[in-house]
Amino acid sequence: MLEIIAVVASFICVILTINKGVAAWAVGIVGIVAYFFLFHQEKLYAEMVLQVIFLLQSLYGWYNWSKSKRENKSVKVLNITKLEVIMSTIALTVGTGLIYYLLSTFTDASAPMLDSLTAIMSLTANLLLANRKVEAWYMWMVVDIIFVGLFISKGLILSAVLYGVFFLFALKGLIEWRRDLRVG
Repeated sequence: MLEIIAVVASFICVILTINKGVAAWAVGIVGIVAYFFLFHQEKLYAEMVLQVIFLLQSLYGWYNWSKSKRENKSVKVLNITKLEVIMSTIALTVGTGLIYYLLSTFTDASAPMLDSLTAIMSLTANLLLANRKVEAWYMWMVVDIIFVGLFISKGLILSAVLYGVFFLFALKGLIEWRRDLRVG
């Protein structure tokens, strides 16, 4: 049941995000809570902790998108800066290494490397998304591909299918946001 709730809420959240709907963040919180408990059951601890951070990022994204909409009558999308590329690369490298070390040393994590990598990539992609950066969609596509394999290996077939669909949604989001960037 947790997986179904997480999948449905996450599915709706991504559709709303592609369309720059501020309600995406509220719906996403439902999926975050469900995935928190599901990942605990599956011993994917970095993904579980990630949900707590996603909750905080979702509150920030909700605020940031609402503010942008109030100021511009729509959610304005932006390109990533060179500094953000550098900071994201550093965060990905250091964060993945640190979480991998912690998971492989202090827990019984079932997939410490993939758990670490997807956790940090997801955090980075979600932060870029909360800041309305078009390039977030590229990162989500990579994360979605990795998650499909991870979830299949864990027997979480609904989640694997969901993340396969998320890949297609991320591609759609990228196309639409790039168009909006050119127009706006």
